[in-house]
Amino acid sequence: MMPAVSRCGYVGSRIDRSTLVWDIRRTAVRLGRPERRRTERAILTLVPRLRLRWWRCRRDADIVVRYPQEMPSAEPAYFDPLSTTDLTNTICERFERERTRPLINELPFFEGSGLYAIYCIAEGSDLYDPLIPFDIPVYVGKSHSHSSATGKPAKTSHPLWLRVGQHRKSIGEVESLRLEQFGIRILRTPDVHCDLGENGLRVGFQPVWNSELTGFGSNEQGSTTRSSARSRWDTVHPGRRRSFGAEPHDPEALRTAVRQRVARQVASCHLLPWRAHMLGPSSRSC
Repeated sequence: MMPAVSRCGYVGSRIDRSTLVWDIRRTAVRLGRPERRRTERAILTLVPRLRLRWWRCRRDADIVVRYPQEMPSAEPAYFDPLSTTDLTNTICERFERERTRPLINELPFFEGSGLYAIYCIAEGSDLYDPLIPFDIPVYVGKSHSHSSATGKPAKTSHPLWLRVGQHRKSIGEVESLRLEQFGIRILRTPDVHCDLGENGLRVGFQPVWNSELTGFGSNEQGSTTRSSARSRWDTVHPGRRRSFGAEPHDPEALRTAVRQRVARQVASCHLLPWRAHMLGPSSRSC
């Protein structure tokens, strides 16, 4: 008698008890009265099961249609807002919302520590001009309010302001660069967030003055160490009065490495976690 039930179309539609009994009697006319009654009772006991099975099918189908990526058997997502990765992405995203200040203008005095990044904001350098539309820094740094080695407080209450001033002086002394070509983005943060933000920006962008042309952020040499070799940055951009010693690097090879690095930066900046929602270069951003 089960083919009769399926043939009458009860699976997939609202099952009505009286209609089911009438169809059973009509399709079982050849059976005797006792056999027909037993058949009716057996089939009617299946009605609640059929209803439950139909409800479950509709529920699962509705989930698949509305949420195709959230199958009932899929493992739920895991999110820890205080994880190192999420904190780093949050700091980097907040940092990039800060406006870029022209480096040619002297910064007003401020206290505290934090993050900073130097950008090429005006054309004039064949090495760094491709970075301008994508808001990619050439250098990323930080300044702490306490020594990470000893825990002692910094000698001044405004270490970040002093650090930026040193970089401004370094670029101003170089003949091949002009201060008006560069800008700086600054965000004051606690020391622990400085470390997370700097690591995220450095690993994500791999700025050329951090990775290829090292030596830009080194402190000024003392009188006993000024005979040391010239750094890569000073080899490509000579002019700093503190630069002394031999020149062990090939300037043309370094320029070639910088161009290759810049090309990779432009091609991959949209993959950064805090920029993943962007589709392409727009408003000086990936």
